[in-house]
Amino acid sequence: MRTGGSRLSGPIIFVISCTVRIALVLATGSYRQPVNAVEMVQVARCLAAGQGFSNPYGCVTGPTVHLAPVYPFLLSLIYRLVPPGSSRELTVFMLGITIVSLMYALLPWLAVKLRLDPLVGVLAGFAGASLPLFYWVEVESEWEARLTALLLVVALGKLAGLFELFTIRRMITAGIIWGVTVLTAPTLLPVFLALSIGLGWHSHLRPAVALRAATALLVPAILVIMPWTIRNYRDFHEFILVRGNTGLQLHMSFNPMARATFDEGVLSGAFIDHPFTTAQVCQEFARFGEVEMNRRYERQAIEWIGANPSRSVALIAEHFVAFWRMAVPSRTKTAASELLTLAGLAGLAYCLRKHRFAGWMLGMVVLIYPLAYYVNFFEPRYRYPLHPLILLTAFALLIGMARKFRKPSEIGSGL
Repeated sequence: MRTGGSRLSGPIIFVISCTVRIALVLATGSYRQPVNAVEMVQVARCLAAGQGFSNPYGCVTGPTVHLAPVYPFLLSLIYRLVPPGSSRELTVFMLGITIVSLMYALLPWLAVKLRLDPLVGVLAGFAGASLPLFYWVEVESEWEARLTALLLVVALGKLAGLFELFTIRRMITAGIIWGVTVLTAPTLLPVFLALSIGLGWHSHLRPAVALRAATALLVPAILVIMPWTIRNYRDFHEFILVRGNTGLQLHMSFNPMARATFDEGVLSGAFIDHPFTTAQVCQEFARFGEVEMNRRYERQAIEWIGANPSRSVALIAEHFVAFWRMAVPSRTKTAASELLTLAGLAGLAYCLRKHRFAGWMLGMVVLIYPLAYYVNFFEPRYRYPLHPLILLTAFALLIGMARKFRKPSEIGSGL
């Protein structure tokens, strides 16, 4: 398939994805259900009410660093413009559907940027658009995972494009996009740094030119992130790059009742010390502040890990398995998710052998991004940003196998 055909496929994929998900929303009527007022919703409501980026837990705790800023600000625009009720929730669903559909529509473009066969991106996009395997994350979730996935696709494509045409303007654009991506999902910062180092290593530039190129890429990203870091220092008198809830997450992941997944932890009582779960704990956060409470929880988690090394190692192993299984409530979808993961990881190995540029770029993401989530308890939204990349590598493998088996038959028929 030619590149022009892959461009034409993008709008078709977008329409299919929107149609399938809108039909499911209307058929299930899920937009009429009560809103799950999680931390993301709480902060977005405060922003819409003019109370600032604050109060994530349901009581008045003041300014927060619990969340990265981009998606709450985006969500707050809807809360400002649309009155409460099913219309607002339907608008939020439509935002999610638009983001996800655009992400799938861009997979043919990303495949071309990664020097894969355009057909890989087209089939991956059509598969993701037509089969809403992770419908909750894509449509009903109040979290930022779908926006993270879209930004990761765009940011990877822009960075890969630098290998085609190495210009300062392109590098500045890529740096800005990566800055916004990190402000949406700080766990992608190590990925950005690793890919940037790899870019410099493989470009074989003279030291002076490499320095200018690195400046053109990194400085815009820093300038995008810096205002939020300054805000954090102003409000908390601490250097907090984007968000600062590490101690809370660590304590929820390592305690006597901790389990591998969020759903299991809810049933076991692992989150009893979470300020969103317990009003008394929320008041403690209000009294002592998020920074101090996160320090306290981090100390408790480290002490528990030191006292329970075997159980801690077991929990990390369970987090690892849960992350790559990507289990969802439906057994059928979980089985499909597991098969897709196996195909995607096998496809990554195939790309490292047959499409080394794509294998290197995607492999860095798959290697580095999950590291934080092997420590943290698992939720499907944590794995979702890798979903489009898994689709790409899976279809790279399938197309490669199809062509490999087709060639002998063509030779045989010619004889």
